[in-house]
Amino acid sequence: MRKELAKGYWAQACEALDTMEAALERGNNNNVVTMAYQAMEHAAKAMLATRNVDAESHRGVQILVSQELVKTGNADQTVSSALRQVWRSRGKATYSAGHKVEAETARTTSERSREYLKNARALMIKWGLSDKELEAVPGPVKPLRAGGDPAVKGPGQRPNIRPPKPNGTNRTPTQKR
Repeated sequence: MRKELAKGYWAQACEALDTMEAALERGNNNNVVTMAYQAMEHAAKAMLATRNVDAESHRGVQILVSQELVKTGNADQTVSSALRQVWRSRGKATYSAGHKVEAETARTTSERSREYLKNARALMIKWGLSDKELEAVPGPVKPLRAGGDPAVKGPGQRPNIRPPKPNGTNRTPTQKR
């Protein structure tokens, strides 16, 4: 298990969820969908890190969630399908000029994202991370601490969430082991 990588991704997932909530309060529906996906993607990466896998792209995350979590029986199919569905919505919300996400779509997408993080957290605890290690609890999101991200060692520093690149030649374009 890549515990520090999982915790780093989890902190990013919770931060994105917090940003999503703020966008929802402001009625910034396109950003709600974008940040909902970011929260879910980082939560998926955290789950993959508990299985010693790291993805390099959006598509790679989706493929590896299916291969490493769902097909192995470690997670339910909804872990993969919910991520794909919100990814599609995010593409329109982020990249389609003039596309306006409806308030109801933003609300249901935010609910889906909260539920996804809740389930991801439960799975990671089942797989060996402790409650304390995942103390940035989603929904409703509260600030982690006055100092911010628990994985940050000093003010203003971001955690290093990427492991060194492997020297081996057996990795696929979407996967690091």
